[in-house]
Amino acid sequence: ARGRLQQAESTLSRALEIHPSSLRAWLDLGRLYSRREDWRRAADAFERACALAPDEAEGWIGYGTALFALHDTRAAAEVRDRLLARFPERFESHLLAGHFYKVHGSTELAMAAYLRALQARPEQTDALYNLVELRTPPLSDSLTITLERLRAQPSLSPRAIARRSSSPRPCPTAPRMVVVIPPIRVTLKGGNRR
Repeated sequence: ARGRLQQAESTLSRALEIHPSSLRAWLDLGRLYSRREDWRRAADAFERACALAPDEAEGWIGYGTALFALHDTRAAAEVRDRLLARFPERFESHLLAGHFYKVHGSTELAMAAYLRALQARPEQTDALYNLVELRTPPLSDSLTITLERLRAQPSLSPRAIARRSSSPRPCPTAPRMVVVIPPIRVTLKGGNRR
């Protein structure tokens, strides 16, 4: 897999030398760097994509995620606000907001953002996992029932999700987190809850 990522990076870099205004190439390069957890380069690539197409949500979602992983709180908050204002129909906008609030200890705001993410896309699991983590519902609660139904799907098992994940930390002493792009998922390990 490492060789394929290097080959992809080389191909995308050559493509951008030939056509530096290729939105798709900048987005793909940002995703490649995100997969490698090279968040500075991912942020730079997504920032270029945002400059080329400011009305495309995909670049802003990747940019916000990379800034979050870089612990650039101010810039990540600006992107979060832009996503919520310009792309309120995208579940990723609310998911990123939920992650931001969760890490910063604003449990109620995080829960509200995760609920909005679920309203925008009920079948996605990242907001649901985080919502259940913030407020463990009783076994008969509809969130628990939905979560168990989704967990039964092979493509949504914790192992399958972990295989597609990257691991930024909001600060050096923070618990390990899992972030999948897109969708984005934050899970605090070791029983620590925020």
